[in-house]
Amino acid sequence: THFGFQNFSVPTIELPGLAIAPVDLYEGGRANFDLTLALWETEGALSGWIQYNADLFLPTTAERMVRHFTGLLARAAGAPDQPLAELSPLTAAERHQALVEWSGEDVGDATRTVPEMFAAQAARTPEAVAVVAGTTALTYAELARRSTALAGRLRQLGVGPETVVGLCCPRSLEMIVGLFGILAAGGAYLPLDPALPPGRLALLVEDAGATALVTLARLAPGFVRFAGPVLCLEEAAGKPSELPGPDPGNLAYVLYTSGSTGRPKGVLIDHAALARFTGNAVAVHGVEPGDRVLQFASLAFDASCEEIYPCLAAGATLVLRDEAMLGSAALFLATCGDWSITLLDLPTAYWHTLVAELASGRVAVPASVRRVILGGERPQPERLRAWFEAAGRRPQLLNSYGPTEATVVATAGRLDAPASGGAPIGQPLPGTRVWLLDCGGNPVPIGVPGELCIAGRGLARGYHGRPDLTAERFLPTSLAGPGARLYRTGDLLRHLPDGGMEFLGRLDDQVKIRGFRVEPEEVAAVLAGHPQVREAAVVAAPAASGDLRLLAYVVAGQEPGPPAGELREFLKERLPAYMVPADYLALPALPRTATGKLDRRALPAPEAGRDRTAVPAAPPETETEALLVEIWQHLLGRQPVGLYDNLFDLGAHSLLAPQFIAQVEEVFQLELPLHVLFESPTVKELAVAIQDALLTQIESLSDEEVAALVGADSP
Repeated sequence: THFGFQNFSVPTIELPGLAIAPVDLYEGGRANFDLTLALWETEGALSGWIQYNADLFLPTTAERMVRHFTGLLARAAGAPDQPLAELSPLTAAERHQALVEWSGEDVGDATRTVPEMFAAQAARTPEAVAVVAGTTALTYAELARRSTALAGRLRQLGVGPETVVGLCCPRSLEMIVGLFGILAAGGAYLPLDPALPPGRLALLVEDAGATALVTLARLAPGFVRFAGPVLCLEEAAGKPSELPGPDPGNLAYVLYTSGSTGRPKGVLIDHAALARFTGNAVAVHGVEPGDRVLQFASLAFDASCEEIYPCLAAGATLVLRDEAMLGSAALFLATCGDWSITLLDLPTAYWHTLVAELASGRVAVPASVRRVILGGERPQPERLRAWFEAAGRRPQLLNSYGPTEATVVATAGRLDAPASGGAPIGQPLPGTRVWLLDCGGNPVPIGVPGELCIAGRGLARGYHGRPDLTAERFLPTSLAGPGARLYRTGDLLRHLPDGGMEFLGRLDDQVKIRGFRVEPEEVAAVLAGHPQVREAAVVAAPAASGDLRLLAYVVAGQEPGPPAGELREFLKERLPAYMVPADYLALPALPRTATGKLDRRALPAPEAGRDRTAVPAAPPETETEALLVEIWQHLLGRQPVGLYDNLFDLGAHSLLAPQFIAQVEEVFQLELPLHVLFESPTVKELAVAIQDALLTQIESLSDEEVAALVGADSP
């Protein structure tokens, strides 16, 4: 936005035979700048006007800016020694609106825990189906019996309040049993994704101080270094145990997020916060016994809490997704229809994939789905417009926001129309207080960016074993009463005129990759641990799909440096897949500012610093390979792509894979299961798989169908 400032304080000057006077160049109503402020002094007072581009600013916005500017000048004149950061431009009414009316309301403490809520529901509807996984299911009574039996075994191993138990299990009935068994024993669960590399799992277990592990027998050998007891879920059968449940103040789970210091940080959530969120989610989403909720997210992503606990506290049925349904958008939506899913809680990145297919008109949202909840990152405006054009307002679309430190969700709101800018994140949930504050801790005016700060009983205790970081992010505040704390999110938002909030970005370098928080500094720190790397930097850049991808800049200890493939494998052994960069750029040195900090703006574009040790991309040799290369380059937004490049090493992932399959099916006019892409991830391998599929398809046709396919006049 361009801004002009004019100071018409020059008096009229009269010379012999000549008069000089200021000319108003802005007269006539045309705005030469997006925003112009003109001031002049007359008889000891300042007068002025403001001119604005009506395509960018509403009259009420311009009036508000004038009111805030004059109010700020008046306060500065009244307190000339007060620092500018402590002066607020808001009127008393506006300040009350920002700090009280729009901040949400506090409510009483949670008196129950999630295990108690589930036990009460199991007593009411023991024969109702609680969890479904494929063709198998557990009733509420069966889930209660198996989880309390597991709790008894855990108690025998010393698990109780304030003890951490690792849970490593793929999505299955056993995973849900393990989850509720740990909570019923009074312990706090530490989710361990089986897809993580062993080194990462060991790091999380050690850092969290886990006293026991719950897993499957086939996964147990991966924890041979763990000194504590390992309980296999297949061996946890037994009689239900009557145990005292955890207190609301006891720890419920430890969830790790990326850390800017080079190590992940564990967020500590207690039962009171989890129960409060669960009750809010049941009310906000209207969850009831007839609902069927899809369990989509990994336990390592706190969106899983929004799927699991409200569902089983309200007597609904939790339906565990499988990998097969992710084969394509059409298959995913068709499966949701077959399973009569009513509530979908999706990462925004995957929702973007669905919308791309919905816009084609070839697929539709099942009639059973009444609400779709988005979270993890902000929806793209063009995808929102495409959604409403394809799906309308049925099902309801809800946008939610919440850092892990505020227990899953802090604000939520229904989206009723396409957004011209970013989608509003809704209103604070009951028991949550939010404010947009400037660097001095003052509320910001409408439309002005401010840091979102959250208070209320949904806040985490802090970070496990990190009192310094806890003290930095969780601060005492007088805004929410005596002894209250607020959490500084680092997220930049602005208030809309109706009190809604719009996400704008971050105050630091943290990014969202497929809905997961990623601190590029952590990736860079791990990468710098490679024996042939002297220093490294990692940044995020937009990909062709609209999502972000990570780029790594590497300075080798000596030439030639390690090839990109070696660096990629090094990180795969230590980090989750979503934290492994797609591109590695070799540089002689990292650009620095005058103060010695990394100069991110001076980092070269990927093409300028591409790894000089990389093998040149092998060109396609057949028409099928050439078509696949075009698809790869278009969807990944990069070139060249070679015959032997691994699609997933170049930045593809499970949420993006359905788009690749959809493009391949459209171009080659055949159905291809998603697993083929994972089994044949290079252009060369997939071309062979496509040719085999085409031959199989032709062999299954009758002579008449073959003739019609190749043309009647063909030999």
